[in-house]
Order: sequence, then C-alpha cells, then structure tokens
Amino acid sequence: MNTINDINELNKLIRNQLIVQSELPSDRVRNALTTYGAMLDKLLTKQEFDGICECDELLLFELRTREGESDVSMTEKDDTITFYKSYSLHIILYGSNSATIMNKLIARLRTRAVRQALYESGVYIEKVENDTSINEYKNDVMWHRHDTDILISCKMSITQVTDDAAFESIEPVNIIYEGDKL
Repeated sequence: MNTINDINELNKLIRNQLIVQSELPSDRVRNALTTYGAMLDKLLTKQEFDGICECDELLLFELRTREGESDVSMTEKDDTITFYKSYSLHIILYGSNSATIMNKLIARLRTRAVRQALYESGVYIEKVENDTSINEYKNDVMWHRHDTDILISCKMSITQVTDDAAFESIEPVNIIYEGDKL
C-alpha cells in the first residue's frame, strides 16, 4: 500500500476513480468542500461555468473524517511518521439518470479490480454502502438525488518536527513536597 502525502492528493485519487467508474465527464465530478465546487479542475477557455439543469448528472463528493479503531501513528526508522486515518466519502449524485449511474458506481467500487487499484494507490475501501434516494427541491425545481457513503482508510506519511530521541534525553523531574501538603 502506497503512502499518501496530504489530503489534496487523497481527493485527487478519489476524484479520478469516481470519474472513471461513474463514466461522467470530469467537469461533472466535483469536490463539494471546495469554494468553487471543482477546484481540482482548471478553467482554461472561459471565465464562467455552464449551468446545469435537473436532467444533467452531477456528482459531488465530500471527504469526511471519522474515528476508526485503526487510526494510529507510528514513528518509522527514518524518523517519519506513518499515520493510518479513517474517512467517510459521502457521494451525492443528481440527475435524471442518477439511480442507474449510482448502481453502476456502487457495483464497480465493490469489485476486486477497483478495490485493488485503489489499494495500490494508497486507499483501502472498508465498505461501500447502499444508496438512498431523495427528491430535493432547489429554486422550485425538483432534483432526483441518490446518496451513498464509502468507508475508506489510508496510510499517510508525515514529517516529524522533532526527533523522538530528543524526548528521551530529558532529565528526571524531582518533586519537592512542602511539609505535609500535597
């Protein structure tokens, strides 16, 4: 399992796999936590985004931190820190074909080939949950929506600020009591 250096790298890995497995154009797969919705895309030709309507498909993903029993930090021999961290990937899919696309996405993410490809990149899929459907009203327009959560974990590499050996060289602390007071 490869190590991941930061959250931006993790978001890029996830986004690339969502684009491939959902078969949606890259401008329709957006990080819901960025200011512009698609910070990972560069707008090359125009200075405006095309609007979408309720018949168009749009996939939003949100990486949420969660507690896991395997969340640990370890100091390696080269004084780097290996950090195992658990996340929940919340996916929202809008559009008239959202049910079909979500079924394909869930089925593909559960296959050994996709799980292995993500694992080799540094992302371990713990569980792909079933989807839920919602009809959401925005600006007096009904949007078909399907949501799912994918439980993942990854191995991150973090540089130490100080050596662990520096803490081992601290002199013992002597406690002096004043009379019978504690």
